[in-house]
Amino acid sequence: MQRTLIILMLSLFWIAGTPTGGHSADGAALFLRCVGCHGADGTKPPHVLKGQSSAQVLGKMKGFLDGSYGGERKEVMIGKLKALSPEERQSLADYIGNL
Repeated sequence: MQRTLIILMLSLFWIAGTPTGGHSADGAALFLRCVGCHGADGTKPPHVLKGQSSAQVLGKMKGFLDGSYGGERKEVMIGKLKALSPEERQSLADYIGNL
């Protein structure tokens, strides 16, 4: 029962963080899609985000998208970033920069 509840809650977080037609500029809601790899507070190794500035995060996002940054699993990030508008990427970077 507890496992089902956890799965349901995670599914709801994923749905809440998924854009529906318009673009969300809520970095906190967008970050819900990131917690699996980066942790709820951005401190999950080896993908630690906490402590980086908004500009650093945005620069890395741009690097993923142009192919100049990323490790062996960069395709995961590329796919997630391509689904975001430039405004959403900026909002997400701003949120991460304030973790």
